Amino acid sequence: QKKKYIGIAYNKAKNLENLIEELFDYTRYDKDKFKIDCSDFDLNQFMMQIVDEFYPSLAEKQLTCIHDFWPQELLVCCDGNLLARAIGNLVNNAIKYGADGKQIEIYTKKKENKAVIQVVNYGRIIPKEDLDKVFDKFFRVEGSRSLKTGGTGLGLAIAKNIIELHKGTIQVD
Repeated sequence: QKKKYIGIAYNKAKNLENLIEELFDYTRYDKDKFKIDCSDFDLNQFMMQIVDEFYPSLAEKQLTCIHDFWPQELLVCCDGNLLARAIGNLVNNAIKYGADGKQIEIYTKKKENKAVIQVVNYGRIIPKEDLDKVFDKFFRVEGSRSLKTGGTGLGLAIAKNIIELHKGTIQVD
């Protein structure tokens, strides 16, 4: 019994540690206080690396990833580490909540003078009344607050902060 309860306490402590780290990241990426270190790089190559990084998670959920990138070099000036965190959060959510759809899709496009990244999944549909809340901190469509069915509710809020730090916008359809 002692081992069982120590295990429970350890798991709760790890969950609390993750929550604290996510809260710290959320507040750290406040667009009014954080300065980003921008450099130029090709968004298409960057996105291919992201897809490769998530291959084990895709395989575990038996998902395929279809991608279609802008046919020419798509140079952007941004902080690669921060952008990797934001896009990683989006892809992670697409995998976590899109497993029922058997595939996710990732696109890069150029619209007017802006680079566009699109991450699509075909899992559970987000109710219309919740669409404007998905980037709010602690919001989760699945409301049980269980870490077994979702994360802390900070991943998309962090992604939004990072995208806005880069003078970009993020939206959900």
